[in-house]
Amino acid sequence: MSSFNHAASLFGVTGELAFFGHFTAMALWTGTLMMVGFYSRGPEGWGAFLKWFHPLAVVCVLMVIASGLFLMTGVTPDLVKSWILPYGQALLLKHILILPLLAFAFINGSLMKRRLIRDPQAKPAIWARTEALLLWLIYIVTGYMNQQPAPHAYTDSLAQSDAAATFRWFHPGYQGGAIGWEWSVPGMLLLLCGAGCLAGMILMFAKKNGAGKVLLLGLAAAASLYAGIMFSFA
Repeated sequence: MSSFNHAASLFGVTGELAFFGHFTAMALWTGTLMMVGFYSRGPEGWGAFLKWFHPLAVVCVLMVIASGLFLMTGVTPDLVKSWILPYGQALLLKHILILPLLAFAFINGSLMKRRLIRDPQAKPAIWARTEALLLWLIYIVTGYMNQQPAPHAYTDSLAQSDAAATFRWFHPGYQGGAIGWEWSVPGMLLLLCGAGCLAGMILMFAKKNGAGKVLLLGLAAAASLYAGIMFSFA
């Protein structure tokens, strides 16, 4: 699988190894979480599970981030300019969805271990399943992204693929050319709203709100951050 991706065509063996590490770390982290979340039978054993899984998940997340950044330097050397294209839009959305996912990871790791000590009858599996829903969204976006021309050669990519429809929603008058970061009041307000929603996810868990409500807040955070970024360049 590592031989059939954008990075392998750009970096050769190094790209294959980086993609293999990226994919393997993601599979270990998310696959284990999904299996346990959907097939566990009650809260028994979750404390023992989290003792070894939480450190493993932290290592896997660090590996995913490090390998992802390396791969992105070749596939997307100009990140902001790539947002014009369908590939860049998908990559932006994927990165934004990772933020509420990391909030859920923090909840299901550090915070859930503390809650289980205080309340052995807590239901961590529900929270793991909810985190899995975010993971599936990221998988869907990644699958779409990998079907698009990579923007490592911006001019060629734009020739093969028109500006993304989602990009034109925010910039209907775009006629081509470079774009750059440009602060705007709506953009700043939406970015602040998104940051507040991310913080609110942790607070809602602390106040024992349901996992579904926290997921909705995480999706609201992603939508606000996405719109805030789209309003912040021209």
